[in-house]
Amino acid sequence: YLVTERGVPFTVNGFGNKFQDWVKAAGLPVGLAAHGLRKAAATLVAEGGASDRQLMALFGWETEKEANRYTKRASRKKLAGHAAPLLGFKR
Repeated sequence: YLVTERGVPFTVNGFGNKFQDWVKAAGLPVGLAAHGLRKAAATLVAEGGASDRQLMALFGWETEKEANRYTKRASRKKLAGHAAPLLGFKR
């Protein structure tokens, strides 16, 4: 979906370098990475209730292993939130 100024797809390294240019141009802290945005998006989608298969389709993963990392964490967070009141903690 993203292409270089010449209209060709970015290489992995090329996209990483261009992303760093965009970070600098936006005045954001150095060290932010495109991978961090991808992880944040996967977390939000999983916490929103997406299935492993939906995550796989959205992020291009070919196995459930990576998707399951996010849905498992989201499920654990949800379960902990429901269990916390049993210990007297407010939600």
